[in-house]
Amino acid sequence: MKLTLRHVSKIYEETRAVDDVSLETMPDSGVLVLIGPSGGGKSTLLRLIGGLEPPTNGEIFHDGTLLPTDEIELQSFRRKNGFLFQNFNLFPHLSALDNLILPLTKVHGMEKSPAEDTARQVLARFDLEQHAEKMPVQLSGGQQQRVGLARAMAHQPGLLLLDEPTSALDPEMKAEVLDVIDELRQEGQKIILTTHEMGFAKNIGDEIVFLSRGKIVGSGKSAGLFQNPPSPEIEQFLARVMKW
Repeated sequence: MKLTLRHVSKIYEETRAVDDVSLETMPDSGVLVLIGPSGGGKSTLLRLIGGLEPPTNGEIFHDGTLLPTDEIELQSFRRKNGFLFQNFNLFPHLSALDNLILPLTKVHGMEKSPAEDTARQVLARFDLEQHAEKMPVQLSGGQQQRVGLARAMAHQPGLLLLDEPTSALDPEMKAEVLDVIDELRQEGQKIILTTHEMGFAKNIGDEIVFLSRGKIVGSGKSAGLFQNPPSPEIEQFLARVMKW
């Protein structure tokens, strides 16, 4: 996964959520992790990279190809990827199984029967087959997030984008979801994620990007950034959040 950002900004009225960001990842990076204080621009940058919002200024390249700005072309780009956000975003009126079948048929054009077969296989992959007919309200938070992951993975995305995938979960459920994400990494899935789980970021990330006030303060290989923070702000942040 080679990602290149050139002077990317996202401005909402008077707020510069992402402020003139430039970045070039290593070609062999499998997992890119965005860290930093709340409100620093991580989620906005993730949405820009995923083509969910256009940048106000700048260019984003995926493996050397410029991210389009035309909405129809952007929709085609999004279909190739998988997304998971903090609040699960499951359809509350659909079962876990139907939450997977619907995008496979409506977005990816599969026929109902093969879509159901695929959905059941993916649910089994995430140890959710016994919950296939349950509604989201009948599932725990960890189970809902795993259904969300299963839905994001069902069409075999080229890139998986995860925004704080464990933020609403208790410690046991967090561990459950983080284990699944690590398994996906080991299987070769390309991932970009935001997280406040610093131990997880250190262990899973090939590259780490630290954002604060909409700017990239520092970036680099995971081991190097955590062992030798490239700026006082990153050093202070890591000392604070990893204290306990």
